[in-house]
Amino acid sequence: MGISEARHRANEKYNAKAYDEIKLRVAKGEKERIQTWARQHGSGSVNSYIIEAKSVQQQRQRQRQTRQRHRGGIFPFRSRIPTMILIRLIYLSSEASFSLWK
Repeated sequence: MGISEARHRANEKYNAKAYDEIKLRVAKGEKERIQTWARQHGSGSVNSYIIEAKSVQQQRQRQRQTRQRHRGGIFPFRSRIPTMILIRLIYLSSEASFSLWK
């Protein structure tokens, strides 16, 4: 036994209010491959597979952005300048600042 016409209209009204729809066009035969892939990877439906794939992609993008922000720490040129040279530069700059106050 199917759902009543009133229930069907109510479902459509709710879906129109709660969700956006995206029409996706793929090459012939690709639809079946996507459906098979989604079932094999535990998503169950193409919709949930695409949503999960979007989330994974966003997470990877955030990780890439975080790595780019933190690359190099204080010195953006990373370790191109040997540590001893950096220590010497810091020492000289501190001597210069102390000499200004003498």
